[in-house]
Amino acid sequence: MQKYYVKCPQDRAEYFEIIGDTTDSYLVRITRVRDGDKKILEERISHDLFEICLKTGYIYQAEDVSGKGSLTKVA
Repeated sequence: MQKYYVKCPQDRAEYFEIIGDTTDSYLVRITRVRDGDKKILEERISHDLFEICLKTGYIYQAEDVSGKGSLTKVA
């Protein structure tokens, strides 16, 4: 599964994985971490909105470059 990070303030982290795909939307599992608290939820996002967020840099793809689960931003 590919992981995507959401651009957000430095005091929190937010990322998601695509866990399902329909003809018009993705089902994503979102993880939000703020002040040490972790919240996991599932939402749907349209394919069009996903592409716009990716193109504008609001979300960005993460890549495991070490083979050990260390993620870095993909330009």
